[in-house]
Amino acid sequence: MNTSIKTALIVMLGGMLGACLVGPDYHRPAASVPAQYKEQPGWTAAAPADAAPKGDWWTDFQDPLLDQLEPQVAVSNQTVRQDFENYQRALAEVKLARSELFPTIGVTGSAGKTDRRRPRRPPAVWRSRAPGARSTRVRSKARPVGRSTSGARCGA
Repeated sequence: MNTSIKTALIVMLGGMLGACLVGPDYHRPAASVPAQYKEQPGWTAAAPADAAPKGDWWTDFQDPLLDQLEPQVAVSNQTVRQDFENYQRALAEVKLARSELFPTIGVTGSAGKTDRRRPRRPPAVWRSRAPGARSTRVRSKARPVGRSTSGARCGA
């Protein structure tokens, strides 16, 4: 090998091994942590009111203006919801109209099975010799290859 290639390999090997080294040993820093946590003055435990009525929540504030505005907001929310639905329908119609500007791609497929092991026998045909003559039955000359499930002769 060439000495420059050997030198390059040694440098690369040294670089890869040096990348695996970790810095100095980790020592956890000292932190002053109290032995027990205490609440701030004035703090009280929560008192859930699950049994309180949940209907007209704004009456808890005892504000006459809020009592007057809340029924109006309840009605306005329904109209906002209807306006949003109308907007969504309009967006869908715009997307549909824009989709007609682009080419479409379609894929279809079909499958079928043909039994090539045994040819079908042509059916028997009724022919007449001449107008007004008695009809005779003409059969195909092909012989049946297999038997029917009832054991009767094929074509009988």
